[in-house]
Amino acid sequence: MRTLVNPTGPIATVLKTNAPLFIKDVATSNLQRKDLAIKYGIGQIAFVPFEGGILEFGTSNGASTADWKEMPQCPTMPKAAMRRGFENLGASYNIFWAKKGDKFEAIADYTTEARKVSLMICDCQQSTESSLPKTSLSVQHSMSHCWLVMMSCPQEY
Repeated sequence: MRTLVNPTGPIATVLKTNAPLFIKDVATSNLQRKDLAIKYGIGQIAFVPFEGGILEFGTSNGASTADWKEMPQCPTMPKAAMRRGFENLGASYNIFWAKKGDKFEAIADYTTEARKVSLMICDCQQSTESSLPKTSLSVQHSMSHCWLVMMSCPQEY
């Protein structure tokens, strides 16, 4: 009979310790799923506690991928504020900004399907907010990340 959970594996370890875990080289690890990871070209894996479970992310093998020297920082998202913006206030998109030097740069975003449809129907713009210029924002404090949850009408663009 096959054991489904390895009590000493990375997922169990992160669940027990509530601390992130980084496997720098999957090929030399003792992962239970090592052969499967290698088969699909997984080179490195990070395991992070996330909403009652574990978030796994990593790199692939090959010249066109990252090679992390250490586990990258995974920012904590303000999920309650984002949920409130979308569900209670009618937000239609969200922009993630990261501090680079003394400026914030938009590095990721999300647009609801309803917003995408609305933009297509009104023919104001043939794509989503993702195509908006990603400008920089000057800041005077030490914050490293921020999120912007927006409400807007298609006519604004």
